[in-house]
Amino acid sequence: MILVEKLTAGYGEKRIISRLSFLAQSSDSPLVLAGRNGSGKSTLLKAILGQIPFSGKIEIQNPKQSIGWIPQSYHLSLSIPVLDFVALGASKPDGLFASLPKNAKGKADESLTELMLDHLKNKRTDELSGGEWQLVCLAQLMVQETDIWLLDEPTSSLDIYYKSFVFNLLWRKAAEGKMIILSTHDLPFLPVESGTLLLFGNEYSTFPISKSSLEETIERLSVREL
Repeated sequence: MILVEKLTAGYGEKRIISRLSFLAQSSDSPLVLAGRNGSGKSTLLKAILGQIPFSGKIEIQNPKQSIGWIPQSYHLSLSIPVLDFVALGASKPDGLFASLPKNAKGKADESLTELMLDHLKNKRTDELSGGEWQLVCLAQLMVQETDIWLLDEPTSSLDIYYKSFVFNLLWRKAAEGKMIILSTHDLPFLPVESGTLLLFGNEYSTFPISKSSLEETIERLSVREL
């Protein structure tokens, strides 16, 4: 469970989120953040991660729960095989350094297979397309043993097939107990059997995801004012 009360956050003097309150439970997952560019979706995720200052309250019910995170933009300067990069998700702190468990590459292999990325295992990270890189980052997240996933526009670079594929995978992980909060503009591709929508605008609205609620949200986001 994540409780947010009267959250206000932004950058410098610019306030992006003002007095946002909501309660996100595992039964509500995935929680989908929807809204126009600059409405505060990424700001909320960064506030939950403690990356930016904020006022108000963000409370994770179990402080021992770990968080996995895929930012909207993430670039790797190293050129390493994809399998090795994904395996790094299984690394554990060991003093001043991180160590890989013996089964790290096995977990990485399973993750890539689940995402149908077997053909990328030996490809180097600097040779990937934007969509391939986004999927490989998701594969690494799947290797991490984290309780909560935060994903900032995880399908933005993907083709139509993979947009639906990734959303369906995330909904399956949520059904298995993973707490997932994600931002997206790809509303037409969302599954409609479960999940919750948090709409950012002049006011904040939260409601269950359904075919009708998605259609209404897309219509509202298609006009100038929200």
